[in-house]
Amino acid sequence: GSEMCIRDSIRTEDISGDYLDGDIAMLDKRQRRKQLLANVRQDSAGDVTIGGIPMFRQGLRPYCAVSTLGMATHYLGLRMSTDALAAGARFRNTGSAKGSKILDLYRAAAEEAMASVQRSGSFDFKRAKKYLEKGFPVVVWRRYSSERNLLHSAAAKGQILPEANSADRASWPTSKTDPGHASVVTGYNEKTGEVIFMESWGEHTRGKRMHIEELEATSYAAFYFKI
Repeated sequence: GSEMCIRDSIRTEDISGDYLDGDIAMLDKRQRRKQLLANVRQDSAGDVTIGGIPMFRQGLRPYCAVSTLGMATHYLGLRMSTDALAAGARFRNTGSAKGSKILDLYRAAAEEAMASVQRSGSFDFKRAKKYLEKGFPVVVWRRYSSERNLLHSAAAKGQILPEANSADRASWPTSKTDPGHASVVTGYNEKTGEVIFMESWGEHTRGKRMHIEELEATSYAAFYFKI
């Protein structure tokens, strides 16, 4: 279904040409960084959030790793649609990550955006905070459960997340048998110990929240973009 995500395979040679937004291409790095920093907001409740990240809907296709990459890099100035990225990826619905070259696609897309991307084996809040507060979104691949998703969605509407005690932790999807999914982290609240994120399923997914520890525990890759 639309909520599941399967690894993608790619051929980077299909991604070529100048896809950077013309206005952004005219700026130097310092000006681009200043522009991204201007998208960061802090409210009185302690939420630090990045504005202006577009929504790329994956629909019923298992495109979450490509769609979230598209959202993050479009925000940085790349003008490639999910379909163009997926075509560059010669997308296959394979159930296995073995031999997958999705990492090449992430690197190639970042390069086209005149940016760089670093991959880490899991989400690390201390590191992510440095990027987020400068206006750089972080793409995270994580284990997914529909039960947890209901809580994260309710938290977007103001409901308080259950305390991250041992009973709550027992329901976190941390097994390799749990489905994989990709999300874009768009902010955080250090007071409440939460990360703020969105999915590629539509506008209703903006502003979802989960405990920082939950994302650190359920993630299996994080991508940090910078200029």
